[in-house]
Amino acid sequence: MRLFFENREESYQLKYKNIPRNLYKYQPISDSIREDRLKALKENKIWMTKAPYLNDPFDCQPTYYNEKELRKFIEKEGIHEKTGKTIDYLVEATNESLEMFRKNLKVSCFSETNFNMPLWGNYADNHRGICIEYDFTQLEPKDDFIKKIYPVGYDEKRYNITNILKSIINNEYKSNPYVLFFLVMMKHDSWKYEKEWRIIDFDFEETSGIGSLIECPVKPTAIYFGLNCSDKDIDDISSIVNKTETKLHKLELNNNEYFNLNIHE
Repeated sequence: MRLFFENREESYQLKYKNIPRNLYKYQPISDSIREDRLKALKENKIWMTKAPYLNDPFDCQPTYYNEKELRKFIEKEGIHEKTGKTIDYLVEATNESLEMFRKNLKVSCFSETNFNMPLWGNYADNHRGICIEYDFTQLEPKDDFIKKIYPVGYDEKRYNITNILKSIINNEYKSNPYVLFFLVMMKHDSWKYEKEWRIIDFDFEETSGIGSLIECPVKPTAIYFGLNCSDKDIDDISSIVNKTETKLHKLELNNNEYFNLNIHE
């Protein structure tokens, strides 16, 4: 994180070197927006979900602050007098700003692995869905799209941002507010099994609904059909993708001592 503040381009280069060759997006296909999902595949788009609609209640808000301490700071520094606002108003404005920051975030989630059984169950409709493989390392390190891709970190505790808020309220910025952006990539340890990377973007236009589609600069390198994916879904997807660019695979159960799945070409 420090490198980002000291040399941003060098930090992008370092992150680029650590992006896995393949990242995987699990998703259903035969749900209420089936046609939209097929259209997204055909037009090479990726779905971005607004942060408040993600399945983790702490997603994009792994932080907390000491309100009592913040109130004392505002009073001691006379910030309420300088601004002509009450302490209650300043604290409420802080809460609203944090909530607005989260509401304007859009996220698309990926995993480092395509053989994660909980992910197939949770996000790919109990193996009735698909897993889409992307190789974002085809892009240059300076590409605007790849700059939006970040690894997720995991921790047991939320991060205390009291000092950051003090700096922002007092217009001193001793603590860089960019830290708030990086903290949206932090989740509780219980999610560690997902091995997640995510695309982060801002929805400054505040579009309606729970999310929106964005153009993807690379095409999927492969699509994996779940064990229970229907023949119709397989046929429909097969008819809209370029199979010379996107390999298609069907997962099958394997008869051996390990919990492995076969890949049928």
